[in-house]
Amino acid sequence: MKFSHETPNLKSGTHTYYLYETVSEASSYSSAMPIPITITKGTENITFASGDNRMEVTASLGAYATANFTNEKDSGVGSLKFIKKGKDGNKPPVNITGGTFELYKVGAPSDTLVHLKQAGGDYEYDENGTLTAFTVSITGGVLINKLPYGTYYVKEVAAPAGYTISGSGKTGNVELKKTQKDKTAELTNTLFKGKISIIKKDQQDNTIDGVEFTLYKKENNNYQKILTGTTANGGKLEFTELLKGEYALQETQKTGYSGYFEKVNFIIDENGEAAVTSEVGVDGTITGNTSGKTIIVTWLNNKLFGSIKIIKTDAQSEGGSPTYLKGAQFALYASQNATELLQGPFTTDANGEVEFTNLPYGTYWVKELSAPEGYVVNVSNNRQAVLQAALLTQTWANAPKKGEIKVIKKDAEADDKPLGGAVFELVSDTSGIIRELTSNAQGEITFSDLPAGSYTLREKQAPAGYIKSDEQRTFVIGEQSNASFVWKHTAEYANTRIKKTLRITKVDESGEKQQGAKFKLTGTDLAGKAITQEATTGSDGIAAFTNVPYGSYTITETLAPAGYALLAPVNAIVNASSTGEVIELSAVNKPYVLKVKKTDKGTGGQALALAGAEFNILAGSSYVVADKLADGSYKYTGTSSSQSAATSFITAGAEGSFTVTHLIANTYTLKETEAPEGYVLINETQNVTIGGTTALYERTFGDSFNGMVTGTPK
Repeated sequence: MKFSHETPNLKSGTHTYYLYETVSEASSYSSAMPIPITITKGTENITFASGDNRMEVTASLGAYATANFTNEKDSGVGSLKFIKKGKDGNKPPVNITGGTFELYKVGAPSDTLVHLKQAGGDYEYDENGTLTAFTVSITGGVLINKLPYGTYYVKEVAAPAGYTISGSGKTGNVELKKTQKDKTAELTNTLFKGKISIIKKDQQDNTIDGVEFTLYKKENNNYQKILTGTTANGGKLEFTELLKGEYALQETQKTGYSGYFEKVNFIIDENGEAAVTSEVGVDGTITGNTSGKTIIVTWLNNKLFGSIKIIKTDAQSEGGSPTYLKGAQFALYASQNATELLQGPFTTDANGEVEFTNLPYGTYWVKELSAPEGYVVNVSNNRQAVLQAALLTQTWANAPKKGEIKVIKKDAEADDKPLGGAVFELVSDTSGIIRELTSNAQGEITFSDLPAGSYTLREKQAPAGYIKSDEQRTFVIGEQSNASFVWKHTAEYANTRIKKTLRITKVDESGEKQQGAKFKLTGTDLAGKAITQEATTGSDGIAAFTNVPYGSYTITETLAPAGYALLAPVNAIVNASSTGEVIELSAVNKPYVLKVKKTDKGTGGQALALAGAEFNILAGSSYVVADKLADGSYKYTGTSSSQSAATSFITAGAEGSFTVTHLIANTYTLKETEAPEGYVLINETQNVTIGGTTALYERTFGDSFNGMVTGTPK
């Protein structure tokens, strides 16, 4: 039989084809084996070659190649190639080995198990063979030869290690016949992944979240850590997708619980079956069982309980002998914000102790609610307490409460006037003088951080211008009164101003006391207050200003004794350097003096004193009357309305003058009544006003003769 096949437009290069022969089922011959043909096209020729050497032809382009098929009598037997595949999740299936399989021939009334015998790495049909099962030893599959024509299927008896049998565990039917006597069948297994489910409980059957477990897998005879997990949502934890192998599970001990903390071993065998292999549950803490491919472990822990003891001491206790404090209040809370009260409040006893009992191991917060009397609450009054033993002891120390004494210093005469500069000393009944402080501009002193005890407060030095207070006050810091302790005191101290007496003794030029002189004192004290006083000298010549506080003052004479000039204002300072209670001042008045001169220019422009001129002095319409003294001066004695009673004041001496003393303050008119001998009287008057602080007044009258003097010689 001949046939041809053309391949037009064959591209250069190498191309592979398969040549199959098909024969009729009625033929007594079987078809030849397919021939793989490789065609290589060059630039000038083409080569044909078969893989089984049944043809090797090189021809020019456009030529034909010939392949020979030799048919043999049909043997009536064929072959079945069985390929085993495994699948891991969504990954593509891969060829695997292992497993146990049986070959069945479909027939009536029932299917027949096919007997086989080993043929190298493959198998072949043997009616009398002893093998009824086979395995796959290479990934390419296994070949079963010499199978009589018929319909067959493969049944999986045991899956390869780590895999499970899928579905019915059978291949589909495969028919072997003359025209298709060599067939292939496949079965795909799913990779087995086991699971461990853990349920964590305590002895009261309460589930426990937050417990860590570690999973180990045995590799090279050693267990290697592969996974960790923590129980949650009702004490549950699962380790999933576990492959075949030996495993161990171990609990990481949770604070507050006791129990079994060794490894629990289990195995996932080659059949995908999971089983616990450890001796567990001996003490009733662990039970293990399997449900299909899942190991369920119920793991019990015993909850541990303990106590938290608080010991309260004095922070200032010395050496190894602490002072224990009774009366501190404590409470136990679940969290730092102290919103969930667990136990308390409890009060420390005489040993300074309080205890919170029957507490599950865990983390708590202890809060001091109040300190013992005489102490302050600890700065860190909210502490964490991690209970992980039968007894946890915490020592809390309290510092003694400190008090203060505040001094307010004021002016006794001006309550709103604070006084700075006052020095106070504080004396402890046990330690003596412990502090010395000075009041500030607001008049305040604060003695702070004072331990409980008795203290005496006293003024050591008063502010300038004030009298030191002799008052001593006692204060008790921490004194119990109406079930509460007094820790703050305020004391007001008022200072009386130092006051002096300014005493002026008034005398005349001869030392005689002068009565009736009036004085006025003006100025400001240290507080800025205006001070004004008036005083008049008595018969003893004394004028006194009393209760004059420290300050700066001016003393002004407002009225002098008759015939005397006023004193100029005198400045006076009253301060600490002013010794004694009385400040003595002496005031000497000068009498008013009027000096009148009589002169003549004479010849050559030289002034000549003229004795013998007579004058009257008028005070208004009255005439001044005076006594002539031994020294030739006149002393005012009064006035007269009668001219006949008036005193004639006569110039004399080398100066040609006369003086009148003790004139009272007034305006006077000087009138010449008689010219000196040899001169003509000139009608001339001069006025003079006497008063104030000026004591001496001078006036000059001049005469002329022959055009040079005002009078004419007699």
